Amino acid sequence: GRADIGADYGLVTSRYTSHSILLTIAVIHLFNIHLSRPHNQYKKSIFTDRILAYSFCLGLMTNLMLVRSYQSLNIVKTQVYQPTQIAQTCLYFINYLDLEKSHFFQNSPHHCLSSIVPTTAGFSEQVKRLQKINLRNFAEDISFVEEPDQIHGFISSPWTVEKSFSVPPGGIVKVDGWAILPNQPQQPQLVFLSLNNHQSFFASAYIHLPSPDIIEFMKSDAYQNSRWEISFYADNLTSEENIIKAWIYDPKERQFVKLSGEMQITVQENQNF
Repeated sequence: GRADIGADYGLVTSRYTSHSILLTIAVIHLFNIHLSRPHNQYKKSIFTDRILAYSFCLGLMTNLMLVRSYQSLNIVKTQVYQPTQIAQTCLYFINYLDLEKSHFFQNSPHHCLSSIVPTTAGFSEQVKRLQKINLRNFAEDISFVEEPDQIHGFISSPWTVEKSFSVPPGGIVKVDGWAILPNQPQQPQLVFLSLNNHQSFFASAYIHLPSPDIIEFMKSDAYQNSRWEISFYADNLTSEENIIKAWIYDPKERQFVKLSGEMQITVQENQNF
């Protein structure tokens, strides 16, 4: 079924499938057949050369298979396992995602559920069914800590202390910052955005961008990928002043922790932006 792909497909494919192993088994089997033949049919030197040739080919294919397998495992870890693990965490917080009143999926095109939810149509109803039959447990009664004892990160920009940041209706808002869990081996992978005093989130972003400045500031290499950024439309914002807060989850204390700083946004029409 894969004959049209090429004879070297078993060696160069990046997927960890059985054909590479079967190819190695076939070579070993042919080598065994060769050794089982009477030795007197060959001169000793020719026989030795063929053993060396078979050994070289077998070693080459085995090394290639190991290299490709290692690469495949890295791909699975970075492109499959890690996004799926993040999605499982995000799904656990489904009760805190504002799926009904906001445009959560539109605000986050690469939202935290994208790796396990192929389509967002009817997703809320599916979650309600899971809750009704107790097939899956979701987070409840998680506290929100607005003034933690330690710094867990900042909303870096845009952030103005004295005046609001103005956008036109339907305009694009870009938020970025950094987030960490101090003195914990497991660092946060998601940051959530809330509006005003609502204890629900209308957008999420991955914490994965390089942060050499945070390493220098915190004196630890554990925070080398602590930055995040997200862009979303202002459709969720009201015509009044909107305060956007950023949060991360602390699994040790089982609480959402607010990052320092807040975005104050006012939606204004007929303004020069």
